[in-house]
Parts: sequence; structure tokens; C-alpha cells
Amino acid sequence: MRYELIQNNQYNIGHICTTQQCAAGRGNKVAMRWFSPRLERSDYTFLDLERSTNRFANLLQGLGMTKDNWGGENGT
Repeated sequence: MRYELIQNNQYNIGHICTTQQCAAGRGNKVAMRWFSPRLERSDYTFLDLERSTNRFANLLQGLGMTKDNWGGENGT
């Protein structure tokens, strides 16, 4: 199934940056490298980011947040 980059005149950047990359077999590749002020390096894979964003989405959903009430352009 091909995922369209633009849906409802919007990009779903979370999907593009995590889910699609994992589906393309890049889940274990480094997606982001963080250097602390002490120059300590932390690497995050696409799969790490996918899991973290899913956890955050589940937290928001548990708090009653939906795509219809998030307060964005079409929200309240």
C-alpha cells in the first residue's frame, strides 16, 4: 500500500519520519544523533523514535485528546 505524503492538505511528518522509515527496513538505522553539552553522544534509531512517538500518542489519547480536539487549525 502506498502512503500519500499529503493528506487533507497536510503532511504527516511523524508518519514520514518514523513509520515509513521503519516500513522501508531502516528501523535500526540512526535517525538522530544527540550531543550533550559535555559532548556525550546518544543515538536514536527510527524504531526508537517510532516507539517514543507512539507512547506519547497513547498518553495523549489516554488524556482524552483526539484529532478533533487538539486545538490546531480545525480544532476547538
